[in-house]
Amino acid sequence: MYFEPENEKLSALKEKSLKLKKIQDRDLRKQQLQERKADVLESKLFNEIHKRHIKMKTDKQNGKTILSLSDLEGSNPGGAKVYLDDAGLLHWPVLFMYPEYNQSDFIESFSENHCFSDHILEMFQSCTVPWDEEHKYVPENIEIYFEENKTESLFRIPPEKSLLEILQHENFTVIGGTPAFILLVANSKFKEMDLTIVYSILGLLVLITLVSVSFSLYVLCSRKKQRNCSIRDFMPTSSLASRSRSQGTVIL
Repeated sequence: MYFEPENEKLSALKEKSLKLKKIQDRDLRKQQLQERKADVLESKLFNEIHKRHIKMKTDKQNGKTILSLSDLEGSNPGGAKVYLDDAGLLHWPVLFMYPEYNQSDFIESFSENHCFSDHILEMFQSCTVPWDEEHKYVPENIEIYFEENKTESLFRIPPEKSLLEILQHENFTVIGGTPAFILLVANSKFKEMDLTIVYSILGLLVLITLVSVSFSLYVLCSRKKQRNCSIRDFMPTSSLASRSRSQGTVIL
């Protein structure tokens, strides 16, 4: 009888340990199930990207091909990533850059079937942005470009094109999981420059600073590249006129 209280304590401790073990095992099973579901969703997401023949690379120095969602972390200020909705459509975080004013806008979810004109109209038709003091950035004057990764040429995008059409273009590569585009004003002095000073898209992605909850961003550039730059129409049937490369080739 002397040992019964001690035995009761041991039994209580054993019972408590067994309960804790059951809870830990349950939590582990839940975690493993969530990880398996996440793996399935990630695999489905990348299958959809590959089916669309969209090229992707990281924004790190080695520029390796993106193999998992973890490769996309930290690529945009909101931490947004591409995702697949219930209708099977991809939604991308997209960056619009305005190098003339060192500004940018971050679109957290840009559906692949939306046209660029849809977003341009929504952003610029009914209001002006604070940094556009001359009110130049109106939908009918805005031209959209993307920078080709290897040659650093600029390709002009017709605004009626969908995001998917551009992502599938043979010269387009998604860097760091966030498609980036350059917006200029037609016939502006900035656009008509020889463009020997052009902002690096990779540098802009790294140096973005979020300055408001509306995702209007200031873009800082630590250095500018001195180079010759080509501007090409996205559509191959467009008429082209060019100046000599010694002046900084501009193909319009």
